[in-house]
Amino acid sequence: MSSPPVFKLAPTTQQYDWGKPGSTAKVAQFAAASQLPGFTIDESAPYAELWMGTHPSSPSHVFATGEKLSAHLAKNPHLIGPAVARKFNAEDGNLPFLFK
Repeated sequence: MSSPPVFKLAPTTQQYDWGKPGSTAKVAQFAAASQLPGFTIDESAPYAELWMGTHPSSPSHVFATGEKLSAHLAKNPHLIGPAVARKFNAEDGNLPFLFK
């Protein structure tokens, strides 16, 4: 079965010293509002970035299934398109960018 062209992602949060602490950080607010599986705001942690993509250090997942985004895209290449997949060597579902 083919995937719909639009689906909800579960991004990941990144904690760096330069981030804002706890619920004062927009990153933490967005993650909490999205009801990301297993996410709770740690008020003592600095939240710096919200990653959406296939980066191996912190890949996004398909919200409904928990499947890694790269695996989902590899099984549904029409979501990337053949020209983009060829140009950026993305046939394996890895995207050539990281949206933050």
